[in-house]
Amino acid sequence: MGVDAGHRQRVGRIAGGLFAAGAIASLPANELFRDPTPPSYVHLINALAAASGLLCFLVPWARLRTEWLASISVIATAEVALTVWSVGPHGGVYAWFYLLIAVFIGYAYRDRRVIAALSALLLAAFWLPVLPGSGADADALSRALVGGPMLLITTWIIAFLREGLEREQAALRVTADQARAEALTDPLTGLSNRRRLLSDLEAALAGGAASPEAVLTVFDLNGFKSYNDAFGHLAGDALLRRLGQRLAAAVEADATAYRLGGDEFCVLTAPGRDRAALEHLVARAAAALAEHGEGFSITSSHGSALLPTEGADGVLALGCADQRMYAHKASGRLSAASQSSSVLMRLLTERQPGLGDHSRQVADLARDASRALRLSNEEVDEIVRAAELHDVGKSAIPDQILDKPGPLDDEEWAFIRRHTIIGERILLGAPALAPVARLVRASHERWDGLGYPDGVAGDRIPLGARIVAVCDAFQAMTDPERTYRALWTQADALQELQACSGSQFDPSVVEAFCALVLERGQATAR
Repeated sequence: MGVDAGHRQRVGRIAGGLFAAGAIASLPANELFRDPTPPSYVHLINALAAASGLLCFLVPWARLRTEWLASISVIATAEVALTVWSVGPHGGVYAWFYLLIAVFIGYAYRDRRVIAALSALLLAAFWLPVLPGSGADADALSRALVGGPMLLITTWIIAFLREGLEREQAALRVTADQARAEALTDPLTGLSNRRRLLSDLEAALAGGAASPEAVLTVFDLNGFKSYNDAFGHLAGDALLRRLGQRLAAAVEADATAYRLGGDEFCVLTAPGRDRAALEHLVARAAAALAEHGEGFSITSSHGSALLPTEGADGVLALGCADQRMYAHKASGRLSAASQSSSVLMRLLTERQPGLGDHSRQVADLARDASRALRLSNEEVDEIVRAAELHDVGKSAIPDQILDKPGPLDDEEWAFIRRHTIIGERILLGAPALAPVARLVRASHERWDGLGYPDGVAGDRIPLGARIVAVCDAFQAMTDPERTYRALWTQADALQELQACSGSQFDPSVVEAFCALVLERGQATAR
């Protein structure tokens, strides 16, 4: 009959209440029929109704087949019919129980064939006392003719109302389920989202330090921004969908895949995986988050956190994995930057051997000066690369200008002043060198704003570019290979830097650089 266990249990309890109520209501009704006195077995029927009610409460309807529900209506109809027949002329009072049975049938059963069969049985029982030959008077017959159809109408109205209500409830449940699913699902890729991840992490760490071991791995795409810029956001969204589907398929058997937002994905492994299996899983996930084609290359950086050892809650675990992912990403960038720098330095050396040597010496000075200024390792690395490549734009300057022994005229200076912009364009061809390109462009700006190419001043000039400018000037003044000007001693060069401090150079950089050179000189003297 298509009735679930919960509904069967509810129907059984309702039936128990109706049987008990009918038995109790019959006791005062029997007292009204003293003339004639009802047969003694009417009391037995009342006792059977009470027993039926108790039995309905005791029967485990949730575990019985749904067909057993039909027995409730059959027994109730039989008991009411027997009572009406036994009482005789006064049976009309008990006939009202047929209405309760009609309502019960409409509510309790979902199979319309069962409803129709039980309704027919109810109608037959209702009409039996007034059949020809039963001795019923005309009033009883007319009541039966009107009451019978009313019972049927009542049954089907209740059934249709119940069906409509259940449809509405089902639709609301579907809507609620969809809303819950959407709240926990990334709409672009169909993967679980950050909210679902935090919920799953909370569940995974519910046992505290005794929780089963699991691994959280965060992935961040490399090259996605360039792809988006080159091919547009629609193509970028399509790429994220493809990668998300591949990731889900790659880890489906061993982990759950999530998209945290933007180009960041995540994988949470199921407990009980050994180290080799986890390494293989991460490799599969990384391979799934890669795509290469003409003009683009997408890879990923990742970082992992071991649960519960490295994260007592979801936020801490996610933070630990994030930190390691960014460290991995930074190391990848440095590797790419190193390779690109090497290629460009080789090109610069081949083009102008003197420029290559000069740039390496400037880089050495810039490294020491940056460390003296207590900059981070990442900042030091960027500044050293900017120092190595600050003259890479001169590869586009004609040789007759670069090798000219005497002063340059205005037109030649115009060529020279373009080399920082050309250098920036060259470096931007390698995404890993984008931060370095910014420093190269500003490497010939002046503290007072009279430099080139943008004429920016003071703190608006990147600190790395200010450091390169001081190191470049000092190396040029003290370089014996610069044949077009007289060689300066270190003392004279330092004095010149101090004279130009606050106009051409950043005073704080000049101060730190001069202290560094003097300290070096003292160390050499010792």
